[in-house]
Amino acid sequence: MLCSGGCCADGHDAEIQITQIKRDDDDSGEHGPQGGKDDQADGGALAIFTAGASRRFQEPKAFDVRLAFARGMTPGLGLDLSEGSIVRVNRLDPVGPVAKYNLTVRPEEQVRVGDFIMEANGARGDARAMVMAMLGGGEIALSFRRPLTFVLEGLAKKGRALGLDLSYHPKSTCLVIKQVLQDGAVLEWNRGPAEHAKMLVDDFILAVNGCSGNPQDMHLRLRSDEVLNLVISRPAP
Repeated sequence: MLCSGGCCADGHDAEIQITQIKRDDDDSGEHGPQGGKDDQADGGALAIFTAGASRRFQEPKAFDVRLAFARGMTPGLGLDLSEGSIVRVNRLDPVGPVAKYNLTVRPEEQVRVGDFIMEANGARGDARAMVMAMLGGGEIALSFRRPLTFVLEGLAKKGRALGLDLSYHPKSTCLVIKQVLQDGAVLEWNRGPAEHAKMLVDDFILAVNGCSGNPQDMHLRLRSDEVLNLVISRPAP
């Protein structure tokens, strides 16, 4: 059962490159490595995390996996479910079809925590349908996409509603944006940053002001805190 209303920042051991982006999107070229508090003086900043940026090769952002398992058996991973169009991997089991697959491929081709499932046996654009396809057993074809994860800092509500319609599953670790409403703090925020820095439908909120792993607690922080620092993830473009 999915609950309307309103997190887990799982890492990967690849090196991470952090880019700080000024909220006003000026062209001053002040895009450096990790920024400090001075970068937030204009009311908000955003950091982009790109996994594997220091690798000598360009790892694929999208890849397909074929698994075979009996009906009723799970693929060996935990999922952040949503009422949206995609599913996020939040756990890899040490045994199971996915663990077995990961042993047969190079590291850049392995399924990781944080990856998004974009399609399952032809089901696409409907998270529920993709989960049902995975539970059917037999040979399962899955299309994955690596995540783009960023930190959005200094979103000030200024006494207004946040302006998001959110969903989550009680056993998930994240909140998922169903809709950006036409009034509220997020709508104003989205007028400032470049397109890749906006909060969008189907974005997964992984953490709220340091709170992660429990969507109910995260939702409470979204409602109670006046200034928000969020960790957000979406499929990489």
